[in-house]
Amino acid sequence: MTSEVLNIGLIGMGEAAQTLHLPTLFRYNELFKVVAGQDISPTLVNSLCQQYQINRAYSEPEDVIKDDNVDAVIIMSPDPLHYYHARLAIENNKHILLEKPSCLQTEHIEELVSLAEEKGVKICVAYMRAYSEAFLQAEQQLKSFGEIKSVRVKDLQREGDYYIPQVSPTFVAGDYDSLKISTLAEVETAQRQHILGKKAHSDLLWKAYRVLTGAAIHNLSALRMLLGEPEKVVSAYCNPTGENIVMTLDYGHFFTSYEILIDNLARVDASIEVTSESEMFRVNYTTPYIRNLPTTFEYQSSIDDQNHHRVSGPFYRDQFTNELLHFHSVLTEGGDFKTTLSDSLKDIQLAQRAVQCIAKALGVEDE
Repeated sequence: MTSEVLNIGLIGMGEAAQTLHLPTLFRYNELFKVVAGQDISPTLVNSLCQQYQINRAYSEPEDVIKDDNVDAVIIMSPDPLHYYHARLAIENNKHILLEKPSCLQTEHIEELVSLAEEKGVKICVAYMRAYSEAFLQAEQQLKSFGEIKSVRVKDLQREGDYYIPQVSPTFVAGDYDSLKISTLAEVETAQRQHILGKKAHSDLLWKAYRVLTGAAIHNLSALRMLLGEPEKVVSAYCNPTGENIVMTLDYGHFFTSYEILIDNLARVDASIEVTSESEMFRVNYTTPYIRNLPTTFEYQSSIDDQNHHRVSGPFYRDQFTNELLHFHSVLTEGGDFKTTLSDSLKDIQLAQRAVQCIAKALGVEDE
């Protein structure tokens, strides 16, 4: 890997920046230099820029993007704003690490893909689970695996509000621009209406969609990277809060079951399990909110009277480190990103197909 230093600008310096990206960026200061940061809270951005010795603190994303010292930006703004900030970055020839989901509307992704190709801008979508050592082993195992018979994917988890205050407290300030908060709400409402229309149960459907494009999208993307596109979403259901979603995907000669549950139980039970007639492998994930918790890869085979089971790992180098090192490598040495903007379009399409099935189960007619 070349030691060329990338000058990084941060758009949004909230939870994701403080717990996930800033620690790695400064650990690898021979590869990255954060030269500019932005947040809608003046107190937060000024405090963090002082703490991390970031020279320029901005209140507007366009100031980071138009800064001539910035080579690439990491976009960690609220999800409904990703499209606008990414488009501005592309127009100003800045490469991008874009937090998931890339965008909420498929049309926005298609527009950004076209514009990025025209401008020669590279965009990596931050699906960190695809960069874990355990997942990389699963990709290799699949090359010599038997015909798949079934797949099970689980995402049972408590969100970061439980873990973060205990292990890596974030700086929170309350001096947000009320007009910007109001504008964000208006943008999200417009995107929601575009995606859902004025369906009955729209609050529940939107919650389910935000879960599928939020916490669920890491494993859904990883599933597609391993196995390709499902032919059909056979069924999808959610509970009355939209935080427990179960669906079945048809891959032609096998089915995949997927479940996500967000609750208050302090555990993470997240895995992708693939089985053939006599083999099984499983990728086991932990919470991303505690750095360097290990992932593991399991493999089992049963042939005649011989049964073999092995566990690879635990792997302690976290996915965010691998992701950022990959980002640096592609931008300084060339090549393609593992998790691309164009591929992320399929994740959003899958989430929308699932919500259509949920709506059908609720008896909601398409408009």
